[in-house]
Amino acid sequence: YMIVAVGLLAGVWGVLAALTAPYLSRMFHFTLAELGILIGLLLGGGGMLGNLASGFACDKLGRRDPRWFGFIPGIASVMVIPFGLLEFYLGNSTLALAAGVVTICGLTVFAPSNITLTQNLMVPHMRATAASISLLATSLMGSSGPFLFGFVSDYSLRHDVNNVQSVRCGSVVLLAVEVIAAFYFWKCAAHLGWWTVPAGGRI
Repeated sequence: YMIVAVGLLAGVWGVLAALTAPYLSRMFHFTLAELGILIGLLLGGGGMLGNLASGFACDKLGRRDPRWFGFIPGIASVMVIPFGLLEFYLGNSTLALAAGVVTICGLTVFAPSNITLTQNLMVPHMRATAASISLLATSLMGSSGPFLFGFVSDYSLRHDVNNVQSVRCGSVVLLAVEVIAAFYFWKCAAHLGWWTVPAGGRI
């Protein structure tokens, strides 16, 4: 369940990371130099905050209840939806960028949970294989995101929608995938109920 959820998030992350720059250029007419700085801050800053916050939360809450390793990225997946919509529908560039930081932050929250579960649910001699399977599945499933977005965007353009609106249509469909990802994170958490935390509170 974690691999499926992370694969879906990877597809959304890949598309949003790629289309944010052209969208900002079309919508707010930023120059290439400005876009370079803004995208660096957006992806780098948001990604760093998401990973650090998630790692801290998983360490604190996961010691008491391992289901938090599924709940935390699941909550973040739901949070991504409204902020992602704000990023692409707000007419103010500052607010859109702020929403974008939160969106990217939410899309990277899964990493600490995924790595922790992949390693701790496996016996030592299976951990390398489990990690490779997780990365392979994430890459293969993640590649479906750009295809889905491109299909919706091109379909919109063929029906008299401008460039900005076509990106918005694609983003709406793509963000709907977050609901499915949240469901699989919840299923993952439900199955972690049997995983008891060893004495001393260490996993």
